[in-house]
Amino acid sequence: MAHIPLGEAVTYNATFPLFIALFAFLFLKERVNKIVVVAIVLGFTGIVLIAQPQGMTMDRYMLLGLFSGMATALSYTSVRELRQFYDLRMIMLSFIVVGTVLPLIFMIITPYLNLSDEWDWIFSSFKMPHGIEWIYLLAMGIFATLSQWFITKAYELTKAGIVGVISYINILFSLIIGIALGDDIPNMLTFLGIGLVISSGVMVVLSKSKKNNK
Repeated sequence: MAHIPLGEAVTYNATFPLFIALFAFLFLKERVNKIVVVAIVLGFTGIVLIAQPQGMTMDRYMLLGLFSGMATALSYTSVRELRQFYDLRMIMLSFIVVGTVLPLIFMIITPYLNLSDEWDWIFSSFKMPHGIEWIYLLAMGIFATLSQWFITKAYELTKAGIVGVISYINILFSLIIGIALGDDIPNMLTFLGIGLVISSGVMVVLSKSKKNNK
């Protein structure tokens, strides 16, 4: 999000339903129907159109965006299995603890490492916020917490398929906000790629929702 357009970054993360379907097939031996197969193909075609790789290579920040979708899918897939053995609150606590401790460790050891700038996405020294930066950080924490609260309540109060489909509107919001903050307006190929990713994600969500309702 710090290095590529906001809409593209959010779209890469929105690929997680495709990876969930893929990982469930590979690791959990779940059957994949034809609709999901088509969705996966469309989704990865959309990724290529968004990235528009030159010489069969992708920018590292695009790869990081794609990896965020993969990591999200792995965490969701893990939760499905861990719920058989652990309380959901314990699983959520593990997310918080790991997400707090690991960055702290990386910030502590970074000054003692001699690494190139290519590793700045994980190894970064601690910098004390100043002035309005405190307000930005506080706002980010508040809105992220509210977002998680509202999405959790949404899944509690209505069908997961409906929530999953509607949640893709965050890509539209991220495009608008990104452009307002100075991002370039995406070209037609990028718009087409975003459309394919959204369509493929909706196909996977609706397919799984239909399967669960049977």
